[in-house]
Amino acid sequence: MKKNYYFSLLLLLLCTFAKAQSVNTSYLCLANGDIVLADFSTCSTTVVATHYNGFFDISQGDTNDTLYGIRDDALFRINTATGVITDLGTITPIGFNGAITITSLVKESTGVLLGVNTDAPGELFRINVANMTANYLGDIGYGSAGDLTYFEGILYLSANGNKLVDVDVNTPSNSTLVGDITTSSGLSNIFGVVTIITQNPCSIDPDYQLIATGGNDSAILDVNAVQANVNCNNITSSTIYGASEVASDTICSTSLILEEDVTMSTSPEYCIVASTQLNATPDPITPLGTYSYEWVIDGTTTVIGTNSTLSININSTTTYNCTVTDSGKIAPDNIASDSITVTINQAPTQSTIECWETATFNNTTCTWDVSGTQPAQPTNLECWETATFNNTTCLWEISGTQPAQPTTECWETVTFNNTTCTWNISGTQPTQPANLECWENATFNNTTCTWDISGTQPAQPTNLECWENVTFNNTSCTWETTGTQPTQPTTACWETATFNTISCSWDVTGTQPAQPTNLECWEIATLNQTTCLWEVSGTQATQPTTACWETSTFNTTSCSWDVTGTPPVQPITECWETATLNSTTCVWEVSGTQPMQPTTACWETATFNTTSCTWEISGSQATQPTTTCWETATFNTTSCSWTVSGTQPPAPTNLECWETATFNNTTCTWDLSGTQTITTNDIYLTFCEGETLTLDASTTITNAQYLWSTSEQTASIEVSSPGIYNLEATDGCSTEVTNFTVTTLDSPIIANVVADNFDIIVTTSSDDNYHYSLDGFNYQTSNVFTNMPNGLYTVYVKSLECNFVVTLQYLHFYVPQFFTPNGDNFHDYFELNDLEYFGNTSVTIFNRFGKLLFSARNRSVKWDGTLNGALLPSSDYWYLITINDQEFKGHFTLKR
Repeated sequence: MKKNYYFSLLLLLLCTFAKAQSVNTSYLCLANGDIVLADFSTCSTTVVATHYNGFFDISQGDTNDTLYGIRDDALFRINTATGVITDLGTITPIGFNGAITITSLVKESTGVLLGVNTDAPGELFRINVANMTANYLGDIGYGSAGDLTYFEGILYLSANGNKLVDVDVNTPSNSTLVGDITTSSGLSNIFGVVTIITQNPCSIDPDYQLIATGGNDSAILDVNAVQANVNCNNITSSTIYGASEVASDTICSTSLILEEDVTMSTSPEYCIVASTQLNATPDPITPLGTYSYEWVIDGTTTVIGTNSTLSININSTTTYNCTVTDSGKIAPDNIASDSITVTINQAPTQSTIECWETATFNNTTCTWDVSGTQPAQPTNLECWETATFNNTTCLWEISGTQPAQPTTECWETVTFNNTTCTWNISGTQPTQPANLECWENATFNNTTCTWDISGTQPAQPTNLECWENVTFNNTSCTWETTGTQPTQPTTACWETATFNTISCSWDVTGTQPAQPTNLECWEIATLNQTTCLWEVSGTQATQPTTACWETSTFNTTSCSWDVTGTPPVQPITECWETATLNSTTCVWEVSGTQPMQPTTACWETATFNTTSCTWEISGSQATQPTTTCWETATFNTTSCSWTVSGTQPPAPTNLECWETATFNNTTCTWDLSGTQTITTNDIYLTFCEGETLTLDASTTITNAQYLWSTSEQTASIEVSSPGIYNLEATDGCSTEVTNFTVTTLDSPIIANVVADNFDIIVTTSSDDNYHYSLDGFNYQTSNVFTNMPNGLYTVYVKSLECNFVVTLQYLHFYVPQFFTPNGDNFHDYFELNDLEYFGNTSVTIFNRFGKLLFSARNRSVKWDGTLNGALLPSSDYWYLITINDQEFKGHFTLKR
């Protein structure tokens, strides 16, 4: 009974671990106060929290990101996400009088821990976190070295002296020593043991190991052999005191979204009726096992669908619930639920409409669409008219009368204004005449509707001077006299001014004195207004300086000196000569000497250039001929030509057959090129054990000579053992090397046979070309046999190349992962069929606390989820199945 209880409790704890425990990890508490997350795959750690005093041991907390830490009798809560450590206080022992120094800790259930005192006899306590009490359960017999952990249904204590103890929680005195842990090199005293997940952390059947820690190292602990083999040396920089399992629900949880198929809405709305499909989309999309679905209408228990889609046809608002279950995951992360409400909007009452409107119901918008237009209001009405719509006749009625015309003056005109709907009076009394003379008056005549003018201008005055003018002033209405006698003009010294009353102007008389004549060209006569006489002034121009050949003469016409004469003509000179005029003799003098002709080479000619006044040399030496590297060119000044001499080096002899001689004009030597042809071929061959194999040269070389690594000199050899055989074939010039790698085809080896739900999967140790059978007659290429009933099978694996066949007996047994005893004829029972055909079988079912609920021997099982006729609640339940001494352990879900 003890083992069954432990097995159930272990499954409960391992399910907690397996929900999403990071593979190959655990938390460690160190002597320096650090809490680290250790990764045993990479042998590395990450600090998540630090305590100033350090903890003797740590355990899982009640949430995914918390741990409990213990030091003596003080308990702490550690938040691994924030690094915050909370002191919960001192634990009060109950049923125990001595002081407690707890150095090992493990989580038993939510809010409940187990701990062991440090020294023998190793008192075991159950700690209630809520009220901070420790109930004394009894003595184990061994003092704690630093850790407790559940592994394969057993609670293990790492005890002092490297001892491993199987703890009996119900009766601590029945605890037994498993043995002294033998440690490999490098592992010091063992303080702790911890269970870690190594594979499939989210599945119902995770793989896990027991890890021992000591000093700065960790080791994989084999419980059966009580042997610890180091896997991480110096994984920490400080001594490891204790360890705790890692648990987190985040990466293994299942979620579900329900959507309407057409609109993809999570809250769809329809009018009057909805005929559509609802889709259930789980996350992750791919399950660890298989997804099963249950659709129910909210408030009912009847399952109306078991697929990921649900077709509906409803006329009232309905809420649907869907639950998805992943058969490959552990509860509760294997189940997710979601709800979707399909709202049905009923047709509203038709609203009141106008006489010209029509109402039509719109099923898309679930509203009444009103159409129609009021008859157009009549246009071109008179301004005094009003149009009123008659809702009875649905017509426009017109009413109103034009206003009466008013009385007007003689000059006024009356017109009806359709804009203001009034009579407009226009017209203006004729304008009183303007610009009347000052002596005139204007009077309006209503009979003729015009202005009458009367009045006479005053008489103009007489006897005016010649320079006077008379003007009528319309302002003062009088005549005004204006004008001034003309001003006497300014006169020259010989003139006299007299006023003429007839012409009304000044008359000027007198004659200027005569200007003198016979003046020189350079003289000027000017009248003096004071003396009234002519004055003469001016001087002849100075005679200019002239050259030796020039003569100057004064010209009285132009009043200037004229210079005449021509210079002597400059003589023509050679380019090297210079001509200079002698101003004394008035003659040109020539000087200068021609440049001397230069010495030239045999091919050159010298010609004097009179433009540049230099000798120009023309002609080119004959071009030096192109020579090979062994030739020399020398110029002969006598014949004025190049002479070439020299001989090419002779070509080499006695070359190999693959060599070619080419003359190198750069180094002036013969270059040898060519490499002996050696071709390498790799050939890979297989043969069955006990057979022989012929290795053939198959060379392209004609008349080849052969040499095998076996010293044989034939074109082919026979071999009967695997290995590498080398062949060299040559004709003395070309060589082919062939490497034969010969391997023996091994018999197939069945590495593993496992069940995946109802399927049987066969795994071999190699990927050769094998065929598979379960009866020895019917073979298939796939290693998966689908939908196989429970039973004892013989697995056959055959190699096609060598006709080898190997067999293995396999007991195939599938346990359902859930059942729903709700009377709908779907999964109503936890069923295990055909057990009676297996020989000696037993089935026991427990609740999470280890209570036996059901048992059966040598018969099929059909359990309805009751105990003594009472319905058991929805929860996870554990099974232990034994078939011919082979055990199957696990759990399943009862869901109501």
